[in-house]
Amino acid sequence: MTAPSETRDEVLGMAADTEEMKNQVAVILGDLQTRIIHLEGARKSARGARKPDEVERETLDCGKIFLIVVNLVLAVLCLYLFSEVQNLQGALGDLWELVQLEGDKKN
Repeated sequence: MTAPSETRDEVLGMAADTEEMKNQVAVILGDLQTRIIHLEGARKSARGARKPDEVERETLDCGKIFLIVVNLVLAVLCLYLFSEVQNLQGALGDLWELVQLEGDKKN
């Protein structure tokens, strides 16, 4: 069996890994949002080059549908990751309590 300090270090390492994963996901989501904004800008500038009657006839084009779907997928992914992080933090808390109890039993 490992010493409580080693187990504590492992738990703290897992918590740091979890925080790093959250930061990486935030960076990826920020990059995707930036790309979506650039795509919207390009689409709007391309639309401005068209004749006015073509713009009036346009309703919900594929670009808008794609952006809506991407945003929905990102929202679901964020909710899922948030719940997984919460579950992991709860499990780490329970593990830490068990480690402390084992340390108390040995003392």
